[in-house]
Amino acid sequence: MFLFLSLGLSAKYAILFAGSNSYTNYRHQADVFYMYQLLKTHGFDDDHISLWAFNDIINNSLNPYPGKMFHTLNDKNIYPGDDKIDYKGYQVSSANLIKYLKHMNTTKDDDIFFYYNDHGAQNILACPDESFITTYELANTFNTMHKLGKYKRIFFMVEACYSGCLAESVNSPNVAVITAAQCNESSYAAIRSPWTYSLLSNEFSTHSMSEIEMNPQHTIRSLFQNVHDKMIRSTPTSFGDILDTPISEFIGVGPKSSIRRQAFDYDEEMFRHPELHASREALDEYKQYQKEQKSIAEKMERSIKTVVEKVAGKQAPLHMKRLVTGDFQKCYEPVLHSYFGKLGKFNQDYLYLISPLKSLCANYDSQVIIEAIESAFQ
Repeated sequence: MFLFLSLGLSAKYAILFAGSNSYTNYRHQADVFYMYQLLKTHGFDDDHISLWAFNDIINNSLNPYPGKMFHTLNDKNIYPGDDKIDYKGYQVSSANLIKYLKHMNTTKDDDIFFYYNDHGAQNILACPDESFITTYELANTFNTMHKLGKYKRIFFMVEACYSGCLAESVNSPNVAVITAAQCNESSYAAIRSPWTYSLLSNEFSTHSMSEIEMNPQHTIRSLFQNVHDKMIRSTPTSFGDILDTPISEFIGVGPKSSIRRQAFDYDEEMFRHPELHASREALDEYKQYQKEQKSIAEKMERSIKTVVEKVAGKQAPLHMKRLVTGDFQKCYEPVLHSYFGKLGKFNQDYLYLISPLKSLCANYDSQVIIEAIESAFQ
């Protein structure tokens, strides 16, 4: 399990959090495992890395290469090993993450690099146990950490749809944040693999890690700008009061392009075996899983539409389409908890469907919306 050293000196710590499960979300764990490998080349000891992953990809029945995971088409196995993962399965939860952050055995002299990778929605970051973290809860957690002297500086890198909403609430001192997308847009996957039947990475993370490897002298601001300029499908954001800090202060310095050079040394023969395919039973099981997840998503979509129609009447179509930004915490936070408390199971892939609830909060009182939620689930 993750340990901390109390040396009386400043130190670097990293939290690497993959918040999804299922083979369709291969890319989230692959990104996080690649970041782990990157930090190792930068001199990080395992006892300074807290690695969170559901760990259900490596021996998944759909994985044609059991025991291996990849991050680029020409990559070596980037799986760190089961023993390197500190939190796995349903230990990867919102409650455990918040508890962990608040109780880190770090000091006011220590720097923290926090990398989150998963699905998101407006003011929500998902977790694999069908829970989520609101940006408001995360902001409060950072404030608590600051008051308790848990960090000198935090560099928070977020790969998730609508992750730019963090700027509406996260304002703790000595924190820098870069996100994959604005508050009103999705982020996108990248690198489709014909061999693993999956997407291996995300656009923002691919560019970010490439920049970190190729230009270790970046500041957070210059890293963001270079990544921003390379992005095609979404618009990264950055904010915070320490953007001009060198990234090496958080992640150290490794050999230039250390892992990417290795990426071209791959076993071509490994990809030639036609028998390395998922079994018919595994594919049938996967199709059934997808069918169940689609049903859950359709229930979510119907319930959101019902709530919006109950509250907004003829204005419902406007709210179903509108993406609002701004600080609506007083209304939106209790509405979120009320809605998901009634909904029960949800599909991470369709979390974006909740955006109309935030739109309602721009025009209606939270109690009106909560009453509509309760009525919709009767």
